[in-house]
Amino acid sequence: MKTKKILHIISSMDDGGAQRVVLDYLERKGSLNKYDLEFLSLNPPTNSTYDIYIKHNKLPFKYLEYKRSNMRFSYIRKAINWIRRTIALYRFIQEHNIDALHTHITPIFINVIFIFIVFQGEKFHTMHSDPYRFSKKFVLIVKFVFHFLHVHPIAVSEGQRQKALIRYSLSECDVLRNSIDIAAIKEFADRKNNIELRKKYNLPGNTFIIGSVGRLHPVKNYDGLIKIFAKYNKERNKQSCLVIAGEGKERDNLLALAESLDISGNVFLLGDIEHHNIYEFYKAIDLFMLVSHSESSSIVTLEAQAVGVRCLIADTIPEDVIYRSNVRRMHYDASYSEWIGAIDDMAYINPLIYDAADNDLNTVMARLEVIYDKYCN
Repeated sequence: MKTKKILHIISSMDDGGAQRVVLDYLERKGSLNKYDLEFLSLNPPTNSTYDIYIKHNKLPFKYLEYKRSNMRFSYIRKAINWIRRTIALYRFIQEHNIDALHTHITPIFINVIFIFIVFQGEKFHTMHSDPYRFSKKFVLIVKFVFHFLHVHPIAVSEGQRQKALIRYSLSECDVLRNSIDIAAIKEFADRKNNIELRKKYNLPGNTFIIGSVGRLHPVKNYDGLIKIFAKYNKERNKQSCLVIAGEGKERDNLLALAESLDISGNVFLLGDIEHHNIYEFYKAIDLFMLVSHSESSSIVTLEAQAVGVRCLIADTIPEDVIYRSNVRRMHYDASYSEWIGAIDDMAYINPLIYDAADNDLNTVMARLEVIYDKYCN
C-alpha cells in the first residue's frame, strides 16, 4: 500500500532533458512500492513533443490552472501572475493532500519559494542545470532554499554533485542519474538498419553523417558545431552531412550561419523527434557529437552509446556519462584541427567508467524510492 503522495513540479514540459526525466518518472511511477507520484506543470501545454505525447497517451499529468493577467505593464503583469500562480499552487497541494514536494530545474525556485516556506512536508529538488550557469545573486537564493528551507538537493551526475557541493556550500547531496530504457534501446538497435532509417528521414544514403540531439538553444553551442563541421566538410570529406534533431529559437540563426559558410546543402535541422523514436536517429548516423557550453548530465549521450554509435563530446559533459569505449571526450577549447582529427579517429579507447545498468529506468526508479525512504520515514 502506498503511504505517501509526492508531487513533482516543473515549470513546463518543453523539449528538454529534465522534462524527459519527469516523463520517465510519470510512465514508471507504478514501480514505486510506498509512494504515489503526481505530476504538475506550472504553465499550460504547448506544442512540445512531450506535451503532445502526454495528451495523445492520456497520461495522468496536470497543468496548473489560474487566470493569467493581461496587464499592459510587464513588471506588474509578472507580479500579479506570480501571486495568482502561488495561490493556485497552494490550493492544489491542499486539495490533493500532498505529503512531499519534488521540484525540477533550479530556476523554478523563483516560482515556488513561498510554497517551500509554508509547506510542512519533505521537499526535494533535482537540479538538472550546471550550478555555475547562475549569477551570484541567484546562487544566494539557491543557498537560502537548500540551507534554510531544508530542501534536499539531488544531482543527476557525480560531476554535478561535486560542483553543487562547492557552489551552494552543501554538506550533502544525493545523486540520481538520468535514466534510459536500455532493454528497449537494445531491442530496437538489433532490428533496424541505417539504410531504411535514412530514407525515413530523407537523409543521403551513401554519406558520412554527423548527428546531434538537443534544443536549438545557445547553451548547446550548435553554432560552434556547425563551424567545426564546415571545416571538416571542406578540408576532409565533402560527402558529409550534419544533422541535428531538435527545435528552438536558434533555428533561423543556425540556418543563416550554415548558408554563410556555404554548407547549407549539407546541414539538416530535422526538428523534434518524438522521444520514443529518437533511437532511430542514432541508428541512422555515423558519429554523434555534442559540444555544449555546459551539461549537468546528458541523456542523449547515454542513448547514443546504448545504440552503439561512436560519440565525440566536449569535456563540458560530465565524465561519468561515459560507459562505453566508443566515446571520445575533447577539451572544450580544442582547435578546429583537433576536432576534425577526432572526427576521423576510429581508435577510441576509454576505460569503462560504470555499468550502463546504473542508468537503466528500473535501477533509477528503485534509487528514487531509496532517496524518499531516507527522508520521508
